[in-house]
Amino acid sequence: EAYVACRICIIHPTDASCMPVPVSLAEEPKEEVKEELQDEEPEEEPEEEEEEDDPEPRCDIVAGSEAAKLEVTTISEQGPSGWDENSPDEDGYYHAGEDQLQMLEDFEIMNPMMGKSYLEVQEIYALPEDGEFDEVFYSVLLDANGDDGLPLCAGDESTPWDSCYDLDKLTAHKIYITFKGEEYIISGIDSVSGGVSYDVGDEEAYEVDGAEITLSKQESIGIIQVNETLPADGDYSVRLDWISEEVGPGNSHAAIVSLMDSGEEVCQEEVYPGETVDLCGEGVLLHAYQTAPGLTPPSRWAELAIYSEEITLESGSSGITLFFTSKGGAFEGDDPEYLREILSTDDISYWEENGLLVDAGTVEETSVVTLYEGESVGLVDGMEVKARSIDQQLALPPSCTVVDGSETVEIRVLDNEGEWHKYVLHEGEEATAEGITVKVLRIKEEVILE
Repeated sequence: EAYVACRICIIHPTDASCMPVPVSLAEEPKEEVKEELQDEEPEEEPEEEEEEDDPEPRCDIVAGSEAAKLEVTTISEQGPSGWDENSPDEDGYYHAGEDQLQMLEDFEIMNPMMGKSYLEVQEIYALPEDGEFDEVFYSVLLDANGDDGLPLCAGDESTPWDSCYDLDKLTAHKIYITFKGEEYIISGIDSVSGGVSYDVGDEEAYEVDGAEITLSKQESIGIIQVNETLPADGDYSVRLDWISEEVGPGNSHAAIVSLMDSGEEVCQEEVYPGETVDLCGEGVLLHAYQTAPGLTPPSRWAELAIYSEEITLESGSSGITLFFTSKGGAFEGDDPEYLREILSTDDISYWEENGLLVDAGTVEETSVVTLYEGESVGLVDGMEVKARSIDQQLALPPSCTVVDGSETVEIRVLDNEGEWHKYVLHEGEEATAEGITVKVLRIKEEVILE
């Protein structure tokens, strides 16, 4: 106790206030003394801050500037169907008509001489092998609303072809049909006499092997008298010189004509009604419909036409089949009565070149999109492309350029089957999933020096 009381006095020997005060060892020290002691504790001196060195400059990418320019090609099922909605049929054939291909549109056939009309319906159909189409069958059905076809003896349907008068024949009636998108006149029918090769029933369609029909594009037509001319291509014209007095095929008289070139005679030829002749081999196709011999020059005339093109379709050759019918049926060796159908077997490439979509209902579309990091774009059939992240390496300051070949974009692709795919691509690279191809055209960003 004495020690505690005297300890302060030793520190302050001349201060009377420090004289000892008797205290009990059981008493607590006074609070005032505690506060006084606390007040006399030395204050802490503030620590001196250490001086930092200047930071070194560095390159960085401007936030939000990273983007990828992508070329996206999709194959969707949203386009027009290549075949009709009922394809395939119960036999596995795929069909297409005027609703799928414009060149197959229906056509009204007119016979102005008889005042009759017939409906022509065109169709193509094909049977795939191992999922691939190789051949296509092209059908031209004549008189689609009826059961017979076009009468071969159009002026007298009950007369057999062999006995049909020239002016009653189908070829003399200037009847137009369409064939593979082009209009033609039926200008010739041959090799049908006695063509029924077996007994056939009423309205039964049958082939006459070797039968021929000729289709022509008519440029001009006219009835001209002796010494008159009919214009042809370029500087050519055809002059009627005379009507032959001699009787030829079908008890007809030939038209004697001259081919003229700029008014100068090139050659002279004879053309019988129903014939088409390439005059002098110069490529001028002259067809004679009918002639009148007459007794005087004014009564001598000919109905002539200039053709620009002629094609011959022979049944059993070059993929062509001609079908005929006979009203009430026919016996072997009879003449066919009606031309019912023209059938052509073609390579699939011909129809693809003319607009047929073989992959039914698919359309390929290509677009270019720019996606910033984290952006996505929705596409047809639920497909989607997302730019997940874009990475690159930067050169050291002060150039701060992007190292060549270091840029990559991570994309996520949702294909048309609902599956996600992840790809990491450089510029110029592409990736393909089901129904979609993505190609990286360019990766761009903005770089700053900090």
